[in-house]
Amino acid sequence: MLEGWMWWTLCEMSEEGATTKSKTMTPPHQDESSSKPPLTPHFPTSDALYYVPNFIPSQLSESLCHHINHSITYKKLLNRELVSYGPMVYSGGKSPVYLSHSIPLPSFMQKVIDSLHLNQLKKSLSQQRLPAPLNHILLNRYQTNQGILPHRDGPAYDPFVFILSLESPVRLDFVLDHMLLQKLPQEHQDQILHQIDNVHKIPHKFALVLDADSLIVFHSVVYEYFTHGIEETHQVSFEGVLNERQMREKYGGSSVKREQRSSLTIRTVKHVNNKMNKLFPGLMRK
Repeated sequence: MLEGWMWWTLCEMSEEGATTKSKTMTPPHQDESSSKPPLTPHFPTSDALYYVPNFIPSQLSESLCHHINHSITYKKLLNRELVSYGPMVYSGGKSPVYLSHSIPLPSFMQKVIDSLHLNQLKKSLSQQRLPAPLNHILLNRYQTNQGILPHRDGPAYDPFVFILSLESPVRLDFVLDHMLLQKLPQEHQDQILHQIDNVHKIPHKFALVLDADSLIVFHSVVYEYFTHGIEETHQVSFEGVLNERQMREKYGGSSVKREQRSSLTIRTVKHVNNKMNKLFPGLMRK
């Protein structure tokens, strides 16, 4: 079950979220080298963000949720629980330090990631260069009224992220990081804002409800210049989100009660420094 090719229905939305179409991915034995991405972006003039409801089937979701709730020991923080797999990243000073130590992925999770063909998907979405393989997974678990402050993932990772949501929906808010832009030379600011406003035509503030079993993909300008966060609330509000109509139709109202929600954030650590083994031996063993 875990190794089979995953099929999904893609929801294509206009800027008002009023149009839907169904598409099917090419199975692995057919040509996967097509230059057309197998996803439909949320913003018609930009490929910087994709959202795919029902990305994994219910049986796979149930199996994955069983493992992550019964087979894993989490590190508890104030507002969530987490466990990290792949190369360790230690942020020291102004620049991140990349460690060669790697926490191996559990076999069940590796099978899931392989079956979703995310590396092929990443390659088809990256038109400018051949991206490095995905090598890092952050597993987060949130209870009701837990969230995470607005943040950017930062320079330790390739500017490309997949987030697979499980168990229950949550609202993810995106906001253009004006404080970051203000630190840049005026000419650079103008170029970035031109890309966001005129080329990609992305609003400076927007939100999506990430439903259970959905996948969100964002990269380029959304990854580099927008913060994303989850508010600490007891309800998931559908007001003003990009997929508001779909959520209202599914849940029959303007909001739904928050429940436990888990997610797999899948990325690529860009650089690994073997010298850090000798410089931080204590840290490497933690």
